[in-house]
Amino acid sequence: MAPDSSMQGFIRFFCLLSLFAYLPSSNSRAKSASELLLGSWIKTRIQAKTGEELPITFRSKKAYLRFSFYKNGQGFKSVDFRDKGFAMAYAIKSNTLVFGINTYTVESIDSAHLVLLEEASAGTDEPAIRYTFTREQQYQNTLPAEQETAVYRRDKLVYKESQKLTPELQLKSSLDAFLLDNISALHASSSVAGFFVASFVVLPSGKLDTIQIHKGRNQAFDKQFVKAIRKTDGLWRPAMLDGNTVAVEKEIRFKFSTFATRMDYDQKYNMAIKLKNQGEYQSAIALLSVCIQLDPYEIDAYYHRATCYQESNQIQNACTDWQQVKTLGSKDADEWLAKFCK
Repeated sequence: MAPDSSMQGFIRFFCLLSLFAYLPSSNSRAKSASELLLGSWIKTRIQAKTGEELPITFRSKKAYLRFSFYKNGQGFKSVDFRDKGFAMAYAIKSNTLVFGINTYTVESIDSAHLVLLEEASAGTDEPAIRYTFTREQQYQNTLPAEQETAVYRRDKLVYKESQKLTPELQLKSSLDAFLLDNISALHASSSVAGFFVASFVVLPSGKLDTIQIHKGRNQAFDKQFVKAIRKTDGLWRPAMLDGNTVAVEKEIRFKFSTFATRMDYDQKYNMAIKLKNQGEYQSAIALLSVCIQLDPYEIDAYYHRATCYQESNQIQNACTDWQQVKTLGSKDADEWLAKFCK
């Protein structure tokens, strides 16, 4: 017996529902390159356009680099994991990304990885460079939580800030830019050479705790710094470890240089590099040691002195300097530490 018309209608209706269930919805459409670009990316590999590996002496190979892209064409480029970096506009069209004054070819992009090619600049010896980036959260998940970075503050377990554990200030500007806008004494203090070092803890709630000044500038500056930092209370996205928010101690450093002190440092540093390149390692070590006394937070001086020690077969001294490079927050020396300082 043939099915009645009502049964036929029900079958057609059911078949249509089944068909719609398998059709892709507008929400599942493939994302465009501009949509995939949004967020923060960490450079994980750098190589020549030809595919050749760059030598270990090529500093940018291990230097930290983060690109951050937000809506409305606002971006940040950072060479220090502790800060959001320099604000700059970006635009992406087809496979071309213009970011600040640099232009890159987008060779590939997906939800986890980004590959950019930067052609060599005319008139330079620098090769064309291919950068491979990984989404920041994914990159942080691959890093180990180094136990030596854990300390106690007021009986609370607190981690030292690192590339894996970095709280983020939820403002449109970087922390450095925010402090420049909120510390009027900063400009008046720049006429006298010296250093300012402070720290504070970002709790799992995003609130602040334990604001400390380790090397003050002057009473007015120190007071304004504390007041400015307190303005950010509750504006932090806390760091994550194994899916849980954790307390992280963040260190802030300001270096003040006069024209005379900067010229003195640069003269000694440039002469040290010249001597190093000529193989005059002991003379270079002596000058770089003076540079480190003048500026104990300058990573490059430790890095080049370590190279001089290594070339002079003073491996223990080299390892000490490479470790200091790491302590100051750079991964530039990680390959050297792994090779010579096991």
